[in-house]
Amino acid sequence: MSDGRPSLEERLAKLRARMEDGLPARAAELRAAADRLASGDSRACEDIRRAAHRLRGTAGSHGHDALSTEAGEVELLAAREDDAARIVARTLALVASIRRIANESRPAQPAAPPIAAPTTRPLAGRKVLALDDDAPTRRLLELTLVTMGGAEARVIEDPDAALVLLDHQAFDVIIVDAMMPALTGLELVAAARHRVHGADGVFAFLSAATPDELGWTVPLGARWLRKPFRPRELLEALVTIVGGAGPTTR
Repeated sequence: MSDGRPSLEERLAKLRARMEDGLPARAAELRAAADRLASGDSRACEDIRRAAHRLRGTAGSHGHDALSTEAGEVELLAAREDDAARIVARTLALVASIRRIANESRPAQPAAPPIAAPTTRPLAGRKVLALDDDAPTRRLLELTLVTMGGAEARVIEDPDAALVLLDHQAFDVIIVDAMMPALTGLELVAAARHRVHGADGVFAFLSAATPDELGWTVPLGARWLRKPFRPRELLEALVTIVGGAGPTTR
């Protein structure tokens, strides 16, 4: 019998709707960067890469797989600093795809596969810190970690706030967005491991790219989680990470 609270499917649908509501702003951001690149501003290439990277993760996590793939292609072109005219053309094509999806009526969108509410909370008693600069991703992380997983989770945006938390609290898992505006996930992990309690938990990078695509070597003991992610798949990965060890008590 319903207790009057939204079901898991309803909450996921609401998150997807919020992501779609933000698509026009994503399109405008990419269009502005493409215009700057076409005008000779080479710095716009990095702005395109970051915007495409964020879109790649959030679109795929909410069922827009084709858009996620297209964003990934633009991200890789911009990361390689390919021919500017080619990057501009592919970015404008991505903008057109974003606007087409934004203009479609939501009932026409393919329904997300049903997700059964978990009968157990696989992360119950676990303490998780998650850091991501993308608001839709943070909302999906919170639903996944807290509502589905039962974890004691803090999901935040600010890297400095994350470092302060790591100074004062131990976490079983620290999920870090690989690419953030202020610093990279590698930089945050390096800073955290120099602090008193920074190395207590397992660091897990969350990224739409692979380590090879970023030219990274994953730090010893850290894990790599991919965007886009489905809530159930992310939970399974996190359960594997924490393994049979007991939850942290400090």
